Amino acid sequence: MGKVKILAALGLNLVTQIRGEVPKSPFPKTYMLIGIGFVITDIVVKALLAPIWQKLLLSALG
Repeated sequence: MGKVKILAALGLNLVTQIRGEVPKSPFPKTYMLIGIGFVITDIVVKALLAPIWQKLLLSALG
C-alpha cells in the first residue's frame, strides 16, 4: 500500500506544479532517489549477467 501512496503523492505534486500552485505535502525525495538507485542497479546487474546467461543457454541447446 505504501507504493500507491508514494505514486499518488508524486502525481499530486506534479499536477499542482503544472497548475502553478504550491504542493500541499512535500514529495519524499528520498524514496525517489532510492527507486532510481534500484533501477540503475537492476540495469547494471542485467548487463553484467547477460553474457553468462547467454553462454549457459547456448550450451544447453547444444
